[in-house]
Amino acid sequence: GTSWMEDELPVTIYELQSSDSVLVALSLELGSTEPERIAIERVLSQKAPTDNELDTSLKNLQDTLKALEERINILVDFLQRTHSGEIPLNRTLLQQVQELVQQLPILSAKSNFDEEFAKEQEDVVLMSYVATIAKTACAVKSYTEKFLLIYDNLANRESMRRAY
Repeated sequence: GTSWMEDELPVTIYELQSSDSVLVALSLELGSTEPERIAIERVLSQKAPTDNELDTSLKNLQDTLKALEERINILVDFLQRTHSGEIPLNRTLLQQVQELVQQLPILSAKSNFDEEFAKEQEDVVLMSYVATIAKTACAVKSYTEKFLLIYDNLANRESMRRAY
């Protein structure tokens, strides 16, 4: 059998010609790189997570973020109290905090982090859509093949009954 990647998707895209108000079919070729194909095939081979699994994953992520926020608040409190003189200066702890802060990415007003993040997020969403469409196309193809097989079997039985 052929791979689903070798088959054509039964999709036609039309463009509205503004001058004539007529829809014209576009010739479109969907290209992908090897890593994208591998990612899509991996998505297709995995079972979809259940709502319960997604809820558990989201809850774990929320708990992790809350714990991280608590630790950051402890560091901020430590730095504020050290700065005000409420806590004696501890150079070892300040060096550890500095090393930790230096590991963080630099975000400034001039940083284009938001633009890069939005583009990356858009790419992930698009890949998710492509994977969903590919998975749906595979399911439709599989159901069509099963239907045709059943229909052919029924037609063969009917012709055999008529022969007797």
